[in-house]
This record gives sequence, C-alpha cells and structure tokens, in this order.
Amino acid sequence: MRWRVWFGVGLMICALGSVDSSARESVQGGVWLEHAVWVKTYLNGRSLAYAPGSKLIATPGGFGQIFLYNALDGTLVRVLRGHEGKVTAVAFSPDGTKLASGDEFGMIRIWNVADGTVSHERGAHEAKVTGLLFSPDGSLLVSAGDEYKVKVWGTEGWCLVRQFERYATTASMAFSADGKLLALGDTIVQVFDWRAVRKLEYVSSLAFSPDGQFLALTSYYENIVIVRVSDWQTVRILQGHADDINYLSFSHDGKLLASASRDKTIALWDPVTGRVLRTMTRHNAPVNVVLFSDDDRQLISIGDDRAVRFWRTADGIQMREIRGDWPGPTYKIAVSPWGSLVAAAKDTEIHILNLADGQLVRTLTGHRASVIDLEFSPDRKILASSSCAVELLPDQSCPEGEIRLWDISRGQPIAVWDKGHGELVMDIAFSPDGQFLAAVDTDGNAVLWKVADGTETWRLSDSGMPVAFSPDGQLLALGSEDGIAVRRVTDGEAIITLRDYGVSAVFSSDGRMLITGGGYDNRIRFWDITTGELLRTLTWHTDSVFELGISPDGKRLVSGSADRTIKLWRIEDGSLIGSLLGYTGWVTSIAFSPDDKFVISAGEDGVALWNVDALR
Repeated sequence: MRWRVWFGVGLMICALGSVDSSARESVQGGVWLEHAVWVKTYLNGRSLAYAPGSKLIATPGGFGQIFLYNALDGTLVRVLRGHEGKVTAVAFSPDGTKLASGDEFGMIRIWNVADGTVSHERGAHEAKVTGLLFSPDGSLLVSAGDEYKVKVWGTEGWCLVRQFERYATTASMAFSADGKLLALGDTIVQVFDWRAVRKLEYVSSLAFSPDGQFLALTSYYENIVIVRVSDWQTVRILQGHADDINYLSFSHDGKLLASASRDKTIALWDPVTGRVLRTMTRHNAPVNVVLFSDDDRQLISIGDDRAVRFWRTADGIQMREIRGDWPGPTYKIAVSPWGSLVAAAKDTEIHILNLADGQLVRTLTGHRASVIDLEFSPDRKILASSSCAVELLPDQSCPEGEIRLWDISRGQPIAVWDKGHGELVMDIAFSPDGQFLAAVDTDGNAVLWKVADGTETWRLSDSGMPVAFSPDGQLLALGSEDGIAVRRVTDGEAIITLRDYGVSAVFSSDGRMLITGGGYDNRIRFWDITTGELLRTLTWHTDSVFELGISPDGKRLVSGSADRTIKLWRIEDGSLIGSLLGYTGWVTSIAFSPDDKFVISAGEDGVALWNVDALR
C-alpha cells in the first residue's frame, strides 16, 4: 500500500504520523510475503550513513531494504525491510538511536535502530528523496526531493517547519557544527529565521569545518574551493582529482578533508596547505560517499561498485570491505528438474546456486558476451545457454549467436553451436524428453536442434519469441508474424495460429490451453489451442509481463512483470491468489521449484526465493 499525502508550503504543519501495523497486509487482493533474499548484501552504492555512538553504518540494498553493519568488523547486524520502492537516502540521528530513510516514491521512514521497528512514516515528497540530514542537536530533519523541494521537519512531533523551492542532495546539504547555518546547495540560510544569508555558485557537494570557520565546496569540476564563512571569501583551491567530486567530509578535528570522486578515487587533503596527503584507489567505479569514523582513524566509502570499503586514515591502506554477494541485476534463471540447483546468468558467466541455501556451487565461464537464456535438460545432465558468439562493442548488434551445452556435474562445456544462428539467440527450450532443443534468434530464425549430435531437424524463418513445448512434447508454440503458431514438433507445420503477440508462453498441464503474456500490453491470456478461442484475460499487472511459469501440480500460474511484482494465479478460474512484493525493479525471470513450495525469481534487484506453499 503506497501512502502519498502531499503537504503545501507552511509553518508547523503536522505530522509525520505513526505507522499503521496493517499497512502491509495486502496489495490488489494479494498477500505480502517476507522473502529470503540470497543477495542479502546487494548494495545501493549511492548512499551511506555512519552512527558514531553505536558504530553502525547503514546503506540501502535491493528489495527496498536497508542493511546495518558493524563498522568495526563489517558484520551484518540487521536488515530493515518495509520500503516498497528503492531506498535512495539514509541518515542517522546524532545520537545514533534513529535512522531516517527515503525512497524513490518520496516516502520517508524513521526507524528505531535498537530493534529495527518503524516509529513514523509519511509521503513527504512527490518524487524521489534525494537527501536526508539531521541537525547537530537532532531537533530537525532536512529532506530533499527530486521535485526541487527541500523540507525541514521538527523531530519532536514530526511537523513541517519550513519548505524551500530548490534541488539538493545529501552531498550538497550541511549544517554548521553549532546548527546555526544550513547549506542547501547554492544557498546558505540562517536557521533562526530561515533567511538566506549567502548565495553561491552552483554547488554539488559541501562540508562545514568542525570549528565553523570554513566551508569546503565543489561544483561539477575537479577542484575543491575552501571558503571562509566570516566573509565568504575563497581562501584556497584544492586541485588533484581527474573528474567530478561527489562528496566531501571533514575529520572531527578539522585537520583532514576527504573527497570522493567520479575518477574512482578518494583523496585525503590537508585543508590548510591544500596538499594531497594520500589517494585511495581500490574502488573500480565512481566513489559516491566518504565518511570519517568518530575517532578519525578510519574512512568509510561506498561507490558504484556497490562495495563499502574501510580505510586506515594514517596510511590509506584498505582494512576491509563489504561487497554484495551478487552485485548487479540478474535477468535470467533456470531451476533444475530435481530442484536442488538454480542457474543464474550474470553477464558472461553462469552461476550455479544451491537452492537450499543460495550458496554458489560452481561458476561456468566461456561465453564472450552476456548470457541471454538458460535451460536445464529434463534428464538432469545438461544445461543449455545462449549468447552472442563474439565479444560485443558498445551499441554493436550481435552478428552471430551461439548455444552452449554444459555437463552439469563437471561444469564443463559439451558442445558449442555457433554456426546455426545468424544473430543473437533469445529464447531456448528443451523438449520434455530432452531429445530436442528449440531456439529462436533476433533474425527471425527458429531451429529445432537434435541434442545428441547438434544437427538441425527443421528450420523456419519469420519466427520469434516465445518458445514453449506442450507437456507431451508433440507441439511447440513459436512466435510468428501472424501471432503465436502452435506447430507439430515432427515437421514444424502449424496446426493453429493464435492472434496473440506475447513474448512468454506456457502450456497448461493437460496441454489444452496456451497461456501467454507480455508483448503489446500488460495482460495474460488463456487460449484454447484446438479452437483458437480466447478463454480468459487477466488484467492485474500494470506493466509488461516478462515470464510465466506453471506449478508442478498444474494448478497455479506465476508471472513476473516490469511493474515490479510477482503474481500467483489459479489456473482453474484465473483468480488472483496473491502478489509478492519487494522488487524495486523489473522482474524478468520466474519459476516454481519442483516441489511446488517455492517461487524463484530474478530481475534488476537480483535473485530471490519466495515461500508460496501456503498460497494455494
């Protein structure tokens, strides 16, 4: 349930209300399920917060989660769950007892750090929350939104104290140490009466020195400007980065200044002399945040490589790091017929995971371009994968597709078919008896391959997704220019063409219906393959349906969509059983476990396991 309550400009408009405990019960008749996320440390490299008193760090993760880590040893302390959208900003209160978080829908939550409960929440902004900042005494919380509004909240009753019409981020907001001044990008305001006392040129990041005498700031340039607060004169310019600077932090004693840059480095400066003391270079992507520990002995950083890194201030040596187990999206999975393994495509690699605990069993390497599709053979011996046969340059289309067959037990390739498809192979499927593999490419070719020797049984042109075998292996559904053609496997002849252009399809367990999804709208359709009659249309999804799956008992359908939900349906009447919530991006691949108890999904947030045994 997404609450969006908008508030106009005003003084002391209450309130950031207490959370209703029933808020997560249902969505469109569905049921909220807590999910076991294998990618428990899928980090959002854009935000990081440090609580000096409790020595905790907080960073957003996938599925709308926030991870709390022990800053001393990097161990995971707690996972905070509840945001429906991607968490975009986090900030600890000065005493470390509260954590504020904002998401892509403009929601702000206030968490009790001790037990992970939510004390307050509200729809604070009309767009993504871009920044959060507590005042030094904890009496105010400043929030910035992507709709070019900055709001100041009183934390005593969570009332709106002030609103400004401007854009800001966490990096470009800062209180002076005494709390008397608030910097909001290019404007310095006096907190006493909220009057602007200074306008600056556009500022992308800034930080007050602990004694309040200086302000360090950057624009979209590689230089840092040190400004004297008393007269706002520039006293020093620090040069050394090779790209834009994303974040600035002073040490607590004011003797050091740290900067995080798009050039993938962190620089430690003497702000008095302007000299670079040392440069840290272990990040392999732009660095977005850098913070000092409360004793100034460590620096803590996070970047687009989704790694939290801990550095020793004295010599710049990296002491430890926290990395996501699965950094980045996973768009395609396949579940083994016996149910113990999951294959997941990760760029050019295939990761074989243990279904019981999500642990990595084996990594298959050999593809030269991103893996597009995966499929286990019914006899449990082979994994098929498709990709481009050559390494692709940016914006280059695939000149030749390939299919690889892997020995599952040894993790070694059995065969590589790289001459049968002129372009990228998009969809593959094994026949129920494992003798054939059907594949379609982006050039419109559909090929039925004989698995034993890699020969072609037949080839068709003007074909496309989806590819789906009937349960008895006698029929094959393939996309065509006129719709989805249901063909005989023996010779490829069409027995009927359904006026549907979906990109995903599954046969019902009795083989009488073809269920389709995706294509030109957000609907799921049930077709009688004998008469071509449209039997039923399901309309709950609000964006494209990427994949469908049938439960082993044939009674349930699962769908994954660009609307960031997974939905369970009853095959018998098409009724919605429930919606599985938590993804903050597209859900692109979906499957039931062979024991019918779990749904495994993949998408922009990674891979997840959902217990759906009780949803029948």
